[in-house]
Amino acid sequence: MKYVMTLFWTLIFGFVVGFIGSKLVKLDFNVQATLTVSVIFGILLNLVPLVLPKDPSSIRQKRTTQRKCWVVLFFALFCNVDV
Repeated sequence: MKYVMTLFWTLIFGFVVGFIGSKLVKLDFNVQATLTVSVIFGILLNLVPLVLPKDPSSIRQKRTTQRKCWVVLFFALFCNVDV
């Protein structure tokens, strides 16, 4: 049910954004294009939780590793240090 409600609200927000955007650029409101973009965005939005990792500790560990990599990269590029 949460996927249906997410898709429903994505459609509503998509129509609002599409209507306001079409008026800002002084074009006619295209229902078909707005509906298509909203549905695609809603489906992608529903897939995001499936892709995200479920264990928060693995995220912290990845961030620490990524920070170390960025520090090494920074020093290698900007401080003329051989790694």
